[in-house]
Amino acid sequence: MILFCSDLDNTLIYSHRREMPGEKILAEYLDGREQSYISRFSAERLPRLAERGIFLVPLTTRTRQQYERIFAFGREGIVPCRYALVCNGAVLLKDGEPDEKWLAESMAVAGREFPEVRRIYGKMLETPERDHAKLIEPFMAYMLSERAAALTDELTAEADGSLVTVCTHSRKVYCMAKSLTKGVAVERLKRYLGAEMLITAGDSELDVPMLEAADRCFCAEEIAHLVHSANVTALPHPLSDGICRALSDE
Repeated sequence: MILFCSDLDNTLIYSHRREMPGEKILAEYLDGREQSYISRFSAERLPRLAERGIFLVPLTTRTRQQYERIFAFGREGIVPCRYALVCNGAVLLKDGEPDEKWLAESMAVAGREFPEVRRIYGKMLETPERDHAKLIEPFMAYMLSERAAALTDELTAEADGSLVTVCTHSRKVYCMAKSLTKGVAVERLKRYLGAEMLITAGDSELDVPMLEAADRCFCAEEIAHLVHSANVTALPHPLSDGICRALSDE
């Protein structure tokens, strides 16, 4: 079995705010409005990977509720997926429901880090952007800010770096339990499913740990300099189309 763990936003699906070449298919609604899309090329090619023994598992910082908005994925979606990893890999969904054994292991692995996540969430509530702060109990906190880079620096200075990771992606600032990285998640899932090979894909700094944990990985050109792996392939936008071509041509 070949396991293919991939980030979603800006890797397999793209916001309505971002230009996409070629034909696209609606993947998600938010508050009744079109939110994100998948390219038609990727929507046609991704399901065929299973015929080659390559099984896709989305891995996202999205919460379960945010992931479930994406109707293009899942057992009944355009792109069938039995499993998905949400909350940066802390929660494994199997047939749409949390795997209790996986969740218990996540709690055991990172339990001592959760108080620091909550403390930094408290710091987020002291900022002018406090109305945009969210706590995903107990794994992570995040907030939306137009000054994300500066706010990341401020919160990093406040945080205990041995317990949490503070980082930014686009306009979001995250504080996450240090032990629950995407890299840890893919290694756990590889053992859980008994996979012989691991392929990963992502577009941001949050994805680097899982990219470096893989036997083969695909990344956006913008982050290639961050990925220390001899097995990385950097691709232009849209990343998903390049991945599909590479995996389908083998």
